[in-house]
Amino acid sequence: MRSFSSLEENTLYVFRPEGSKSPELIGVTKGENNSSLFQPLTGTEEDRRKLLTKLSTANKELTDDYDLVQALTSTPEDDCRISVNELKDWSIAGTATAALQISNITKPRIIHIIKSFSIEVNVPKTLILEGYLACHRGQGSLTIAYEQEGRKKEELINFDARKKGGQEVRGYSHFSIPIKADQGKITINGYLKHQRETEKNTKDCFYFIGGLSIRPQEQDQQTCKPRTNGHPPDSTNAHLYKIKVPKFTHQSDDSLYLEWSDGEREKAFSPVKESATFQANFNHTVTITAEKEDSLMCLYVNEKLAKIFKFSGPEMRLSLPPKFLKGEPAIASLTDACGAQIYDQIAISPPRLMVEEDFLIEEGRKIFPMDFSLRNSYRQESIKNNLIYGSKKDSNSLVTAIKTLDLNHKTLTLEPITFPERADQPEASIIIPAHNKVEVTYYCLCSLLLSVNKHDFEIIVIDDGSSDETCELEKIIKGITVLHNKKPLRFIECCNAGVSIAKSDYVVLLNNDTEVTSGWLDALIDGFERFDQVGLVGSRLLYPDGTLQDAGGIVWKSGDPWNYGHGQNPWDPRFSYARQVDYLSGAAMMTTKKIWDEVGGFSDYLKPMYFEDTDFSFKIREAGYKTYYIPESTIYHFEGLTSGTDTSQGYKRYQEVNRPKFKKRWSQTFSTHSPIGNQPDLEKDRNIVGRVLFIDHQMPRGDRDAGSYAALQEIKLFQSLGFKATFIPESLQDLGGYKSALQNDGVEVITAPFYLSTDSFLEERGSEFDVIYVTRYTILSSCVESIKRHCGSAKIILCNADLHFLRELRAAARTRNIELINQAKETQVNEMLMMMQADIVISYNEIEHSVIFSHSEGNIQPLACPWVVEAPKRIIDPSIKRQGLSFLGSFNHPPNKEGIEWFINTVFCHLSTNINLHVYGSGMSATDKEDLTADHVYPVGFVEDIHNAFDHHKIFIAPLLSGAGIKGKVLSAAAHGIPTILSPVAAEGTGLRNGEECLVAETVDEWEEAIHHLLNDEELWLKISEKAQKFVIDNYSFKTGREKMRRILESIDIYSSLP
Repeated sequence: MRSFSSLEENTLYVFRPEGSKSPELIGVTKGENNSSLFQPLTGTEEDRRKLLTKLSTANKELTDDYDLVQALTSTPEDDCRISVNELKDWSIAGTATAALQISNITKPRIIHIIKSFSIEVNVPKTLILEGYLACHRGQGSLTIAYEQEGRKKEELINFDARKKGGQEVRGYSHFSIPIKADQGKITINGYLKHQRETEKNTKDCFYFIGGLSIRPQEQDQQTCKPRTNGHPPDSTNAHLYKIKVPKFTHQSDDSLYLEWSDGEREKAFSPVKESATFQANFNHTVTITAEKEDSLMCLYVNEKLAKIFKFSGPEMRLSLPPKFLKGEPAIASLTDACGAQIYDQIAISPPRLMVEEDFLIEEGRKIFPMDFSLRNSYRQESIKNNLIYGSKKDSNSLVTAIKTLDLNHKTLTLEPITFPERADQPEASIIIPAHNKVEVTYYCLCSLLLSVNKHDFEIIVIDDGSSDETCELEKIIKGITVLHNKKPLRFIECCNAGVSIAKSDYVVLLNNDTEVTSGWLDALIDGFERFDQVGLVGSRLLYPDGTLQDAGGIVWKSGDPWNYGHGQNPWDPRFSYARQVDYLSGAAMMTTKKIWDEVGGFSDYLKPMYFEDTDFSFKIREAGYKTYYIPESTIYHFEGLTSGTDTSQGYKRYQEVNRPKFKKRWSQTFSTHSPIGNQPDLEKDRNIVGRVLFIDHQMPRGDRDAGSYAALQEIKLFQSLGFKATFIPESLQDLGGYKSALQNDGVEVITAPFYLSTDSFLEERGSEFDVIYVTRYTILSSCVESIKRHCGSAKIILCNADLHFLRELRAAARTRNIELINQAKETQVNEMLMMMQADIVISYNEIEHSVIFSHSEGNIQPLACPWVVEAPKRIIDPSIKRQGLSFLGSFNHPPNKEGIEWFINTVFCHLSTNINLHVYGSGMSATDKEDLTADHVYPVGFVEDIHNAFDHHKIFIAPLLSGAGIKGKVLSAAAHGIPTILSPVAAEGTGLRNGEECLVAETVDEWEEAIHHLLNDEELWLKISEKAQKFVIDNYSFKTGREKMRRILESIDIYSSLP
């Protein structure tokens, strides 16, 4: 070999042989006798540096993931059997799942299922052992014992009988255990302990273990491993060639040959004589087979490296990193270690959510997330909205816009389009500077025409001295304003001029190389009005391929700006919630004309362009306003079409010219920021005093149940005190509009597929939180070990919502069911145990405070959890006709169904036949409606607008017989001014007094009398209505709740909160 060469992906590097008379490389051929040449270029110093760095680290240890499911061993016992993925309906999709079947379930035993599995650790590191557990008809535990150099340790994980398994991870409990490993061999053993049967008259029980694996905690940066030929030159001056070559696609492909100027032909690289194939595609996970064990391979997604791994057969499963879970169609490629030979390719559709479509439609709320070619989906959404909501737009122009957006800037034609006639006072003015490239501007305007927004707008295009059809744009496009500059003035002066003639209160700056989506403007205006003291808002910017371009900017201590999230998955939770930022991109930002004028618009000292948007953001905050990133407003940005991307030439050079000017102007402002690149995921959150993680069983759905309403209010209370809020539902299910509503309020929401368990999320990010706020003891029991393992010194607040054992005990006592009483006693033990694990327990009901205090022998002193009622501002008009009775309550909560059925069967049947009862509530099944069948009873079910359950009726009833906690529906009814009749259980903890703010009834006679009085005594009706409204406003306001939450934080030694 006369030269040194290196092959990496589709790039071949060659160093010329040293010596003054060395020949030149004139080309590379594929095949010895092929005359087609791939022309060489001279490699740059940066190419040389990167190549030598990769070569020096080529032999670095590969961080392996070890699949322990495949290491499970069969048991010698005749009545036990282990199988892997044989029970397809009980195996996690895309993951190896073992099923341990035990026939004689009455016999307790310990089964050795992992026998001396060894791992060689080359350098000290933390390993993570994790997996998913479920069981049928069994009660047992998994013990993992590991040993290294005589040091032994055991970890015990109990199987959760509530988790039954299946094909989805939500049917399993997840665990994650960190193992501190030194250099050397570590040996792992696993034991399954079967304790006893839990159900009688059964033959077999099953224990399921899925995805059991061990991996390094910190994954090394993924890079392919170059193939090399020869020895690198000793001299740093050796000439480097760089040649783009096609990848090998088969073992029999022709080799690559180097053609030298002296006529010499030299073989460089040949295909690898190995093969591998995709066996199964689960979109977020792929299964592969290969003919050679321990082969080093790469997985690519759309030609971007996703993973480098060592194959461990006979079959291996690979999960796609979250970066690629974007909902966009993609091509997955399996290659050799250097990425230069493609073994196999398949089309995949990596999901950005993992929830069944039917479940999402039934349980979620519009707008539902959509996958697959999202740009097209956004356009389809716009088309649909134009049809549904009606449109004043010219139909021919809409057709033209739709056709144009299916093309690109190079292939479109400039056909006439017309925007609808503008209002005299539009709500927003959209300013679009444009210099030549008329096709780019036309494409942008077509997207504006197609998109649907509730707010009307005017369009002002600034023709910045163009020499193409832009200077006659108004002849092609009607209904817009075009301002012509005789010569180019560039971005700053164009924007200042455009805003000066704007007619609207809101002004939007929009680059011409963009494509807007349906609702983009509404989202910006909503964000501006949703938060306090907002001065500037900006959109989420995507590249045309769906990759994130900008999710709000960070300015570091050095004064250098960063586009946060650049190149990442835009649907990652980190980039999907509204938040305050250092700066917003001028490609799509909105302010008001008043604020623009107040701060002086874009600064003259930065003319002609660049850094003006960053400077403007700083000016906005200097004037006392806030700058918010609004991801609900999504815009595609074809970056660089106008001014290019090379900062060394043209107007783009002003990016570097203006950098020191900006730093000098604002050096005192960013001096307290972090050093460049230091923990950007934490640095991005500005103006917060701490971080709180909320954990609950599902996404809050405030229009469906009182518990969800309470959760939303508690999140807002923390935010008002200055905390950044993150919410993770135990189910990890994305519920469409419910998730979006939280994100729009500035809450980071964690769902699958970005994390597949609460434990995996806590393992990765638990250390960043100051407070862990868990609702319900059952949720805390499933994650308390993980919280204590991964969340450092974070304080745990347990909001017990209602006292579970008290609710169960009341129901059991009413029916005198001994089995239910024993179950309530067991719940009491578990509930009190979890309360002892929390730093503070909070509850809505003061009576329950006493119960908790006494049952804990004074060891737990709960505090009052604030309940906030959003009282509508209204004056009750008694002359408005109201009819009958109303009940509201979720039928997923047993006391609600129990109470209303008792009322209908015991009380309502004795009332006058001219009284109607309307029953509202989510979760009302067809069977529930049948159970409520009676004359003059109308089971309505879920009502989206809660006002309909109150405002049309004369009396609200809450005939609860059991339950605990505070009854949110009662307080909501009182706030709406409808008088209430309550059972003692329903009145408990509310503070409402019998005969003053409500009527309390227990016996049938008391119910009949109370209903009779309120229906016939207008003075009593009005008195209770007014007093109840005043009581709720005085005692359940947001202001009152905020101070209660502050006291809760101070009780656990957290005093950093906003005044």
